[in-house]
Amino acid sequence: MALIEVTDIQAVLPDVDTARAAAFIEDAEALAVSVAPCLADEDLDEAKRKAAKAVLRQVVMRWVTRGSGVNVTQQAGPFQATFDNSRGGLFWPSEIVALQGICNGSGATDQVAFAVDMIPECADSSGYWSSSDEWTEG
Repeated sequence: MALIEVTDIQAVLPDVDTARAAAFIEDAEALAVSVAPCLADEDLDEAKRKAAKAVLRQVVMRWVTRGSGVNVTQQAGPFQATFDNSRGGLFWPSEIVALQGICNGSGATDQVAFAVDMIPECADSSGYWSSSDEWTEG
């Protein structure tokens, strides 16, 4: 089952070429499964499927709207900068982490607060630690 369809991209970018979007979607899904294997499961939870779809939609839309690979020059007064838009990986590191988080369940709902009590227990409870190495009878 596909995680994302061409119509998902065309809903946001209606003028996108269908063949181009389909090719990018195929690449994005293959790479997504390589970093987050659970995305290939047929019984993937619907919430996880929607989360993966959200990440992949952003990736594919960025690829589809990316420049043709020519250099872009920006100038402000005497300062000038040239950018090469032809390179760049398919996924940003944050997107890889998000996809992997879908599989390993490291979402915000799985996190809990905790504390570690560093004060040693006293068997008779007859005092307290007044400093790190001094016991005071109380």
